[in-house]
Amino acid sequence: MATQIKNEAQRIYVACLEAYNDGDLHGEWIDMSQGVAEVKEQIKIMLKKYPKNENAEEYTIHDYEGFGEFEVGEYSSIEEIYEVAEFLNNEDFDVSTLSQIVNEYGIEGAEKRVELYQGKYNSWEDFAYCLIRDIGALDGVPQFIQNYFDYASYGYDLRIGGEYEEFNGHYFSTF
Repeated sequence: MATQIKNEAQRIYVACLEAYNDGDLHGEWIDMSQGVAEVKEQIKIMLKKYPKNENAEEYTIHDYEGFGEFEVGEYSSIEEIYEVAEFLNNEDFDVSTLSQIVNEYGIEGAEKRVELYQGKYNSWEDFAYCLIRDIGALDGVPQFIQNYFDYASYGYDLRIGGEYEEFNGHYFSTF
């Protein structure tokens, strides 16, 4: 597997929408690792603390961090944000790679993609070389003939063929 990289905690800045509309800034950063129920409870508590109206009910997400390239929307559901945050905490990949996969395939597709992980390589040529070696495609072929095999061209064919894809040097099967 890939080198383990410590991922940044996923947090969202939740603001009281009524306060925002009144020209006030009232909100707080919330750690998404707590779970959906806890996050929703923290939002309720934050809303009750708004001094102009303790019955405020609407909120918006003004900022976020630790989500890589994944964009949290102002009105994204807490459940969706939590699911993505949980997925991004996979210790085998960096947040940047995982967030790109989520952007490309959605959370369900991203979870399936990770199961099809092939490894981390420096290039399509390196990936092609290792694939050929691992499946034994040239086993039994004399070495002097193996030397003529063009791994760069085969890597190019793998890239455009659609059977494999690459995110930040991580290679995945598509089937």
